[in-house]
Amino acid sequence: MSDKDIQLVRDLLDNYRLLLFNRKKLGDYRMKQVLGIEIEHADEVMNDLQASIEDIKDLPLYGELYYGLIYENYVEPETKTKEEIAQDLNVSVITAYRHRQKAIQLIADIFMTRQKGVNKHEQQVI
Repeated sequence: MSDKDIQLVRDLLDNYRLLLFNRKKLGDYRMKQVLGIEIEHADEVMNDLQASIEDIKDLPLYGELYYGLIYENYVEPETKTKEEIAQDLNVSVITAYRHRQKAIQLIADIFMTRQKGVNKHEQQVI
């Protein structure tokens, strides 16, 4: 997993809430700007990202925590502070930060695998 791949997923996550809840308002041109891809692939990218976020829930170690951190930071409509998120998940802010970074790396790995057309993650979990 390259740093470039992780940064791409981090950028997608940073814009996920905007894209998810305002897709129709944004229009094709803005979607293309935000995602940095051709618009005909935007649905595929969003679906793969959403599936990758859901997949981390099933990880045996910290899966629920990873999902909670990603959901509350990037998906949930209500914006919360880092302190509120940590408190909601019953962890320290430092622990939340560390696990959020790991969750982003895992999502990047799953997402990039999906983008290549092979879902390696499902084979590993089973």
